[in-house]
Amino acid sequence: MLTVPLILEMAATSEMIGVALDIKPDRVLLVPRKWQAETAEGGLDLLVNRDMAAEAIHSLIDAGIPTGVSIDADPEQVKIAHRIDADAVEIDTAFLDNSSSDLARAIDAAKLARKLKLLVFAGADAPTARIKRLQIVEEIDAVISGHGLISAAVLKGMSEAVRETAARLNHP
Repeated sequence: MLTVPLILEMAATSEMIGVALDIKPDRVLLVPRKWQAETAEGGLDLLVNRDMAAEAIHSLIDAGIPTGVSIDADPEQVKIAHRIDADAVEIDTAFLDNSSSDLARAIDAAKLARKLKLLVFAGADAPTARIKRLQIVEEIDAVISGHGLISAAVLKGMSEAVRETAARLNHP
């Protein structure tokens, strides 16, 4: 019934792995179990959660589900994601409102991920200003829009929310 890929953002728990194996999404992105609980800024801290993430990634990949991980814009996090066989990284963009050095960090992380042959997504429901800043990052394959899109849909209807988000993504 879906006309777009189903991307399941989930914690690397046995319960959620079971759900993913049952519904077979087009892609899984591992995220922190609780926002702010196991993160430096917003992504899953692979320095702390490497083994748990690796086990989840291998279980899902063995079932034919492409799996990546949501991480902070940090080269070490990108390298670990590659080492544990993630095929993609979702770079958390929540920090991008701060400075040009933050954007440079995101660009560097995206370039490294691409060099390591990982897909690169930008995440954390980017508002319009952040989306415009991200449009210069050629290495980003897609912007993940989830909660923000659904929130807008509650107020405006899904069709209008999707139209507005698509317009923001396509026009600098």
